[in-house]
Amino acid sequence: MMPLSLVRSRNFTGTNALTLLLYFALGGTLYFLPFGLIRIGAIPRRWPRAALLPFALIMGFGASFAGTLSDRFGPRLSLTAGPIIAACGLVLLAFADLRGSYWVNVFPASACSPSAMTITVPH
Repeated sequence: MMPLSLVRSRNFTGTNALTLLLYFALGGTLYFLPFGLIRIGAIPRRWPRAALLPFALIMGFGASFAGTLSDRFGPRLSLTAGPIIAACGLVLLAFADLRGSYWVNVFPASACSPSAMTITVPH
């Protein structure tokens, strides 16, 4: 069992709240984006998985680089910069025109969110 004294720690509580909110937003985005792309007809029904491929590729190839940066600059910077970049990606996605070109409207947001997660996750 987890000692309850950890809950009194601001760092512990803040980090867990940040993680909860970040994964909540990310989960909603990854769940609803393919449905939105299919419903509007921006991409064929067989391509929504490919629309999320940049997420896996950026996180997969950027993880070691983000870990190195995190070791060099410390957790505070990565736990601050990552969620700010994720918020920018979510704002880009909120105002994206899904009927337009995928590469112009959706891809920048699809690349911004995994970059943020790659920065945040090593801690």
